[in-house]
Amino acid sequence: MIQNTLVLLKPDAYLRRYVGACVLKEFRDNKAFKIKAFKEVTPSQSLAEKHYSVHREKPFFKKLVDYLTLGPVIAMVIEGENVIPSIRVMLGNTFSEKAEPHTIRGKYGIWNGINVVHASDGEETAKYEISLWRKEAGVEETGGDTVNSLIDDYIKRWSKIRIDNTLKLRGICRLIATGERSIEDCEEEFFKLLKEECVDSDETIIKKFVRIIADNLQERKK
Repeated sequence: MIQNTLVLLKPDAYLRRYVGACVLKEFRDNKAFKIKAFKEVTPSQSLAEKHYSVHREKPFFKKLVDYLTLGPVIAMVIEGENVIPSIRVMLGNTFSEKAEPHTIRGKYGIWNGINVVHASDGEETAKYEISLWRKEAGVEETGGDTVNSLIDDYIKRWSKIRIDNTLKLRGICRLIATGERSIEDCEEEFFKLLKEECVDSDETIIKKFVRIIADNLQERKK
C-alpha cells in the first residue's frame, strides 16, 4: 500500500550539521522512498503545540514543545510502499539510548527523547501532520528535481564538516543517568562538544540545547 508520511529532522539533527547531513543521506539513498516535499523551517510555538496536541495533558508536553522550537527543522513528506512502518523501523526506539545500533536514533540520538527524527506513527496521524505543516509552515510538494537538488546541496555543504560527537555526548549522559556524575558538573562538557558540531549556531542556542538535554536526563531519573 502506497502511503505518505511526515518526517522531521528535529533541531538536534539540524543544529548538529554533519549529523543532519548523514541522516538526510539515509533517506535520500533509500530507493523505496520518494521525497515529495523538503523545507527548512523554524517551528512556531503554535505549530509545535498543535503538532504535539495529543500530549497536551501530559507532564512532558512543555518539554516536547521547547525541544521542537529550539531551532530550525527539516520537514519532509515522503511517499512509498508501507512507508510509515518502514521509516519507524529505520528510526529505532524512541529512547535514543535503547535504540538498536544500526538505526538512525541508535547512531545519532543523544539520550532519551533527544532522538534526531520524528516520523508519523500511523496513517491518520500522517494525514493530520502533513496538513498541519502545509498550512502552518508552507511545507508543499514540489517537483522531484527541485527537491532532489535542495537535498543534494544540503548534504554536499554539511557532510564536509565530519564532526560527530554522539558517542561522547551519550557517554556523559550515561554517567549522569547512573549517578556517577551530576548534570551541573557536565554542562560545560556538553557545551564544548555541541559547539564543535553546531558550527554556525550562536552560543545562546547551544546553551538552550544543553538545558534541553539536562531536562531530558532529569525526566528519565524521576
